[in-house]
Amino acid sequence: LPVGAATVEVVWRDLPPGRYAAVVYHDRNGDGKLNTLPVGLPTEPYGFSNNARGTVGPPAWDKAAFEVTSGAQTQAIRLR
Repeated sequence: LPVGAATVEVVWRDLPPGRYAAVVYHDRNGDGKLNTLPVGLPTEPYGFSNNARGTVGPPAWDKAAFEVTSGAQTQAIRLR
């Protein structure tokens, strides 16, 4: 999605109930991928649902996962 502000909102409609996790990143240079250093550290802002963080690499599924039930729900993800 194009980013034109400090905050971006994405809405998924009719998402089936279940357990989900999300990862987002800001593709600053528009090349369609999360750029990294040769050792694998991201050079573009990224974040995970629940604002989960991993020690080395992405967080564990249980840290980022959230339940989707009926009704509106919100996940706010801060990019780092």
